[in-house]
Amino acid sequence: MPDLGDNNVVLITVSDSGSRVNLDPALQIAAALKKRDMSALLVTDSIWFSGKIEMEGLPVVHVGRFEEEVRREKLKWPLKSLLENDPVLASAIQFLFEMNWPYYMRRQRHLNRLYEQIAENVQIQAVFSINETLPLAIAFGRKAVARQIPWIGHFPILVGRRPDGYFFPAPYHLAYGDQIRDHMIKAGKKARNIEVVGAYTYDKHHGHDRAADRRRVEEDFPRAIGKKLVTVGTEAFPDPETELGPVLGAVPYLDGVHVVLKLHPSDEMAVFEAMAERLGVRDKIDIVKQYPIGQLLGASDLLIVVVSNIAIEAAIRGTPTLICDFSGKADVVDFVAEGLSMGCEEPARVGEMVHAMLFDEATAAQARQLLERGIRRFNGPNDGQSSERIADYFVRPTTSWLSGLRQRLAGVMYSKPGSDAGQKPGISA
Repeated sequence: MPDLGDNNVVLITVSDSGSRVNLDPALQIAAALKKRDMSALLVTDSIWFSGKIEMEGLPVVHVGRFEEEVRREKLKWPLKSLLENDPVLASAIQFLFEMNWPYYMRRQRHLNRLYEQIAENVQIQAVFSINETLPLAIAFGRKAVARQIPWIGHFPILVGRRPDGYFFPAPYHLAYGDQIRDHMIKAGKKARNIEVVGAYTYDKHHGHDRAADRRRVEEDFPRAIGKKLVTVGTEAFPDPETELGPVLGAVPYLDGVHVVLKLHPSDEMAVFEAMAERLGVRDKIDIVKQYPIGQLLGASDLLIVVVSNIAIEAAIRGTPTLICDFSGKADVVDFVAEGLSMGCEEPARVGEMVHAMLFDEATAAQARQLLERGIRRFNGPNDGQSSERIADYFVRPTTSWLSGLRQRLAGVMYSKPGSDAGQKPGISA
């Protein structure tokens, strides 16, 4: 157990498959708490990322180390060797084993014991989960609630209307924007328990130089020099050609336009190269999978997607998005209805709309106004300060639910089990 002294501690639970979509916000928030002389203890079940957290100089507890003896007893060769020699691969294989109900229930018991061990050593002020739907978060959150300690959830990335998008188990929420706040309320959560704060996932795109992005991208894609650059994003759909067929069949043929097809991490290069060949545009476009997405978005004049999260990132970088949805996929999150983007629902109009957004000043101005106004639906104040704002909620709570919670639970939630009641310093009501 890391030495945290006698300070109140915010437990930050973070599970991450390797994308860093949960890890990076956790690191930023923990660092912001540290600047405020608050202690944050990160708890993770990722072997790979526990080392990354330690490199940042932040205290971390790795669930796997706590469960090490149990795991090693159950792991068979060669997985046991992999755990020592290739922990990333071992984590991936272990994940497949863990997705069964008996193991899940055993693991919940292990996580409960780990929470109790932490609670014996530090005074837990709150459990803050990024995100709240994963097994580690649920185990720690339930233990916290049972001890009358706040459990607060934070989704750092887009959540929409799909079957797994209605589960919000934490009682309190710091939300990235009004879009998810409205969605949570429709799912039955209380509006007074949700505060919009923004998200580091989007805030990290503030403060970049579009001209510098463009220079670097033109070095990598010289055919874009002197032309309007359109980035088309794939989205790991089973039927990608439904939307990409009309897009790639029209946009690369526009005069003064160059297209970069940016693949989703789960999409295969060979599939989209073959598609481009079938459409007769392979020699007209660039296709890339591993490439800095923020830099590409900052260099682009237009982004085309269906429902991708990168539409939000593009907006912060100053790049408008055209939503091309020809099959109802955007019902999950409708960026057009949310007021962030322009939309195209007719395949035959793709070329016409792209041309207008790129070359007609009135249309281009309308698109810019949409992204400037609509971004607040997805990134709260959109000021680049979400991590600082979240940290401030633990230091100087201003929301009615957090300050009220502190008053109601004073003398309980900041005490070690069995100790005398009494509010500890660190957060005042």
